[in-house]
Amino acid sequence: MQDDANVDPLQQAIALHRAGRLADAEAIYRQILAADPDHADALQLLGAIAHQLGRHGDAIALISRSLTLAPENKLALNNLGEACRAVGDIERSVESFRRALELDPSYVKAHSNLLHTLHFDPAGTGESLRREHEEWGRRHAPDAFPRPPRREHRDDKILRIGYVSPDFKQHSVAYFVEPVIRHHNRDRVRVFCYSNAAREDEVTARIRASADEWRDITKLDDHQAAELVRRDEIDILIDLAGHMARNRLLLFARRPAPIQATWLGYPNGTGMPQIDYRITDAAADPTGVTDEHSIERVIRLPQSAWLYEPPATSPDIRPRDPNQPITFGSFNKFPKISPITIDLWSQILAAVPNARLMIKAKSLGDESTRAIARRLLQSHAIPLDRVEITGWSDTSADHLDRYNKIDVALDTFPYHGTTTSCEALWMGVPLVTLAGDKHVSRVGASLLHSVGLDDLIAATPQQYVEAAVALAQSPDRRQMLRRSLRETMQRSPLMNAAAFVSALEDAFEEMTKTAF
Repeated sequence: MQDDANVDPLQQAIALHRAGRLADAEAIYRQILAADPDHADALQLLGAIAHQLGRHGDAIALISRSLTLAPENKLALNNLGEACRAVGDIERSVESFRRALELDPSYVKAHSNLLHTLHFDPAGTGESLRREHEEWGRRHAPDAFPRPPRREHRDDKILRIGYVSPDFKQHSVAYFVEPVIRHHNRDRVRVFCYSNAAREDEVTARIRASADEWRDITKLDDHQAAELVRRDEIDILIDLAGHMARNRLLLFARRPAPIQATWLGYPNGTGMPQIDYRITDAAADPTGVTDEHSIERVIRLPQSAWLYEPPATSPDIRPRDPNQPITFGSFNKFPKISPITIDLWSQILAAVPNARLMIKAKSLGDESTRAIARRLLQSHAIPLDRVEITGWSDTSADHLDRYNKIDVALDTFPYHGTTTSCEALWMGVPLVTLAGDKHVSRVGASLLHSVGLDDLIAATPQQYVEAAVALAQSPDRRQMLRRSLRETMQRSPLMNAAAFVSALEDAFEEMTKTAF
């Protein structure tokens, strides 16, 4: 038996950290720093835990200090980039990821983090994002594996569809993929789920029960996972994460399936030549506008690229007191609230003198992040006494109930909301969005088009302000929408499971007819 006295405390803490025992790991990191305040590794790893626990200000301070001691620590630079992104410091976040890649051009995680973060930058264009994604593909996923042959020997002609995701759990992606898996026509497809979820919960159990086959690939490397997909004889393998956390894009790089596609979890293509298709719709990706923004072939579903299923615990919609001031709201991730977005909100509040603004985001549970938000608001002449800043809620029911406190939801720009936009509409709250010229800035347009609210899709910043102000000044329309939006949504393409899944399966069959 190994003598505990000979165990390196840092390695012990790292093992606990990887096992998710954050409190135990944090205690050891602090013991190390008590003995050696300049222990760079303990500083940056303690900062990583602070970030995981939502203490982003502490995380940035700790990791920044560690980098003064060890400026070429690529892991610390990646962790700093993640923490800076959480507080909306996109410029420093991008700078940190790029510096990590300068030190190690093969650092895949930092490179994917960089790509995700670039979508928050208003200066980014569809063309520049494509170039950045193509560089990821060239660097990390060279097209070295042959495409496997189509599997046309099976008698049943049922397509084997494989979904790969780290988010088969309580996660925004699950709201959209769970009903798809459950409603697939088993006369047309057989569903295989390849889960890379770090934890499992009741949502995981439901999705597992809906799938025909369940594969846990968390402990498999990319070669092993690819061999598993090959043995399953998958016809179409679908990535649901893109460059988000815990993605398995390098599994796709090994070409385990003859046709591969990306959908749902990421607002762009992957930059990989091994991914054949990007699934979307014509409102999010108008023909001739965004086709050249990704190297994947764009395949557009006929009505919507999203099938939303609200939580079963959704609260009732309560009427708003007409004597109360209008409350605008945004429940999007804090880094989506760009300076452009804040400027538009400032114009709206100036035009509706008694209106209030509610901003709700998980990272705003951290006081240092709230302080950043307050400074941002003040820099755009938004009085703080008209703003409520709040963190996340304990349950989905509590979260949804907060929508009962707002009258009009304001989308962010350039990075639109998706789940939060669906939640607002489900809770009877109209959404105003500013449509851009790339997918990440057109999701709101797709969702509003699906429920027949095209007049709330602004083509210019001025129209965005005007649409929000017009809603504030139209109590009858707001009341009508509050009473009718949930039923409208239930009848819309966003919640028509049978039509959506049939269209998706038609798209799968169309993919199999394309010659490569």
